[in-house]
Amino acid sequence: MTELVLTKHTLTPDKNVVMRKTTAAKLQHLFPECELLLQSDLQHVLHPTTNKPKTLGRGAFGVDAKLEVQMLTKLRGLKCVPELFGIVPAEGNTGVPSVVQEFIGDQDTLMTCTIKTAIRKKIFSADIIVRVALSIVKTLIDVQSRGIFHCDFKPDNIMLMPELQGGQDPHIKIIDFGRAVSTAHKPKYEHLTPERQGEVLQRSAHIAPEVVLGLLPYSENSEIYSLGKIFIRVAGDQSNYLKTIGKMCMHNDFSKRPTMKKVKEELTSYIGRKQC
Repeated sequence: MTELVLTKHTLTPDKNVVMRKTTAAKLQHLFPECELLLQSDLQHVLHPTTNKPKTLGRGAFGVDAKLEVQMLTKLRGLKCVPELFGIVPAEGNTGVPSVVQEFIGDQDTLMTCTIKTAIRKKIFSADIIVRVALSIVKTLIDVQSRGIFHCDFKPDNIMLMPELQGGQDPHIKIIDFGRAVSTAHKPKYEHLTPERQGEVLQRSAHIAPEVVLGLLPYSENSEIYSLGKIFIRVAGDQSNYLKTIGKMCMHNDFSKRPTMKKVKEELTSYIGRKQC
């Protein structure tokens, strides 16, 4: 399956879909809540971070694509996630269907910016860093309000738009829900070999160790851990305060990590004190 995104205005007003009944029935069975679109509905078809189409293919990658659609469907209506437009059926016998999402970035230049890019380019001033952190927390709270845990929360998966302006709160959107889980389902535990555990702990340091080791399932505690890792990276050498909050979120004892609500309240209070 190909995961694609496009700008809202590139959709044609008329979305009547004409296709073989077998193809339509199969897609509607897989994605009953999704609208089926025509290939002609696509113009700017880009991945949100690479600006290029991303082919997910079959097997595990196909499962990720299906999960992405299911999660975006559950999150519809939230401003902190890309809008899901629908599914484009495959053309011919060799093609694969496409997931069509909103393009996250500048509509004119087609430029995008992840938090990872912003950190690398050092575009955050000291006085904006905590507001960026607060916006990130708010997006996670919104996502969790729909009973969803992202499970792969890192700077690469957080889009920053539009450009920071004056006192306006930074606009954050979360992407890539291919590993997300729903609280309505059975808790998800990782079952990794010792060798694989070592690799993940080293390469995916944003995932809570207790989850990697299979001791606990993905939960708000593991999301808080990932949030803390992001805070420390965003803080850099400009905000010892945010770095301290990040370390609290990454406490080795998961029971001592703050809740999302507590982190939001603390950051809001801090910003209020700084403005006085």
